[in-house]
Amino acid sequence: MIKGNQLQKTVTFTIWSCYLLVFMEWLFFFSKPSFLNNLTAFEHLFVLLNTPLPVLIFAIVLLLPFVILLFLAPESRFSIVLGICSLLIPATVLAFLGFLMVENFTYTLWKFNVGSFSGGQRFAYAAALAMLIVWLVRVLWLFGKSPAWERTGGLLKRIAFVLVIASCTLSLANVIRAGSLSVGEIDLGRKGLPNILVLSTDGLDASHMSAYGYERETTPFIDSLLPQSLLVQNHFTNNTKSTGSIGAFFSGKLPTTTRVIYPPDIFRGIDSYQHMPALLKKIGYSNADFSIRHYTDPYDLNLRDGFDQANGRRIGQLSNRVELPVFLKRIFIQESYFLETVISRLTVRLQHAMFIRDMENPYLEVTDLADAKRSFPDSKRIEQLLGFIGSTRQPFFAHVHLMVTHGTKFHPEIRMFARGQEQSEPWMTDFYDDSILNYDRMVQDVVAFLKEAGLFDSTLLILTSDHGSVWRATERIPLILRFPRGQFAGVRRNNVQRIDVTATIVDYLGLELPEWMAGQSFLPRETEPDRPIYYADSIKWGPRNNAGWRDTSTYVAPFYSLGGLGIIVAQKWYFLNLETGQMSSGQVRGHTSPVESGMFPARGQARQQILDHLQASGYPVDGLTAP
Repeated sequence: MIKGNQLQKTVTFTIWSCYLLVFMEWLFFFSKPSFLNNLTAFEHLFVLLNTPLPVLIFAIVLLLPFVILLFLAPESRFSIVLGICSLLIPATVLAFLGFLMVENFTYTLWKFNVGSFSGGQRFAYAAALAMLIVWLVRVLWLFGKSPAWERTGGLLKRIAFVLVIASCTLSLANVIRAGSLSVGEIDLGRKGLPNILVLSTDGLDASHMSAYGYERETTPFIDSLLPQSLLVQNHFTNNTKSTGSIGAFFSGKLPTTTRVIYPPDIFRGIDSYQHMPALLKKIGYSNADFSIRHYTDPYDLNLRDGFDQANGRRIGQLSNRVELPVFLKRIFIQESYFLETVISRLTVRLQHAMFIRDMENPYLEVTDLADAKRSFPDSKRIEQLLGFIGSTRQPFFAHVHLMVTHGTKFHPEIRMFARGQEQSEPWMTDFYDDSILNYDRMVQDVVAFLKEAGLFDSTLLILTSDHGSVWRATERIPLILRFPRGQFAGVRRNNVQRIDVTATIVDYLGLELPEWMAGQSFLPRETEPDRPIYYADSIKWGPRNNAGWRDTSTYVAPFYSLGGLGIIVAQKWYFLNLETGQMSSGQVRGHTSPVESGMFPARGQARQQILDHLQASGYPVDGLTAP
């Protein structure tokens, strides 16, 4: 009888500890801009009730040895010891929760956490956690023996039972829904699929490339590829920041559709599964990404079923992120991402405290650091890319995003235009041009590798960028496609957007364009000259804090990270600032295919187009209707 009572108490404590861990972490993320942005109340309920289940199942599995021994052991001191030891499971869960709460508290108030320490101070965190577990075992044991348990134990058990039943019910709803999550039916009959290699670099203006007529020879090797390439003269991003731009390229959907504009935005629901990499993987591609953690990394953005590896981490073997089994991720989309984030937050802190692996600050990867000082420099990206190409099966899809042209300051290894100079101010042209020259050299090295491996003429090579310098969407960015054997060589003069590139790849592969892809293929013909191209801009951030992170407290409903929306029609752009309601407009610099003024809308018409697009995308526009 005593053993049965102790088992009931242990299970009750375990259930409560798992739900408390999830609830408190949900409260933490809900109280700040996070990946929980834009979830409906119903979706939040699913996160709160479904997320504890995997944790609870794992905890119950750990409890099984204690349960078996308790039933086998006679009533004795040994059974009491087993009962106490069984409390290690709920005590450890509660201790982890306490550890994360302390981390949240110290970082919020004083901008430090365990990652702020590099010396022996780390062990203080690990020692404190161990002592907390021991103390909590004692607290739970004494509580189970106290009159307070006699008064409240029955209620606690009943509530725990109700929570588990509710979670199981909602999980069943997820299981039923999971069957519909896919990219749709695909014709698998085509053979001889080409490799696809995207070599992107950050913030590159086409106007600074000799391939686009710039007076300086900044892209001599790329220039040599032009006679056998399709050059798009007026290519524009769909988002002013890397996250939304690359997210649009992967998904073939506008940022206003997916709500992926800037961190901490992620893909959610069906958008997590409907994207080009998943489509390619379904027809036999091996996919890899070499980019920026937390900003453009497909795992961090919650793109599912699309990549075999990303930034040196293979699926199921993520170094700084816990990866749940695929079947759980398919059933629990938001929930699994939330749980992976919570566990990863805990894991990286524990690893840092115990000198296993240092915590990384991803902000440092996108600041003005020299490439050699980054934890994942461009040279390593290229090295991993070549290793992937040399070892993977064919066909492959590889997306590379380089940082050599990322401002505000540049650190080119090859100096031609800035030789003998120092960067005394941001965005210095000579250093920027040298960075472009460095990008050109990287392209040359990769092409040389492809030729040596006999893969160049079976590879679609795409050279592009995510947005213009100074994070401008109204600047032309490069888009050069070298198809296998030089097919489709020529020029496209009318406007092309990021999601059109996705549609063009699908079209080239001979696949039917899925209805969820919003882009238009420019492979067979020019796009319409007056077609509107929508681009999103993230909300303006506050100042950086002591740890180098931007203040995102301005992320509030209903727009969250969306700070403005613009359209580009031929050589004219319009932009609606959603924070102020102000409308602005201007001319695209260097546009090579202008149209007559009567072909683009008046300012008021453009404003209404933007409002209509926002409303169709599910954003409220009532407060923006006044001119």
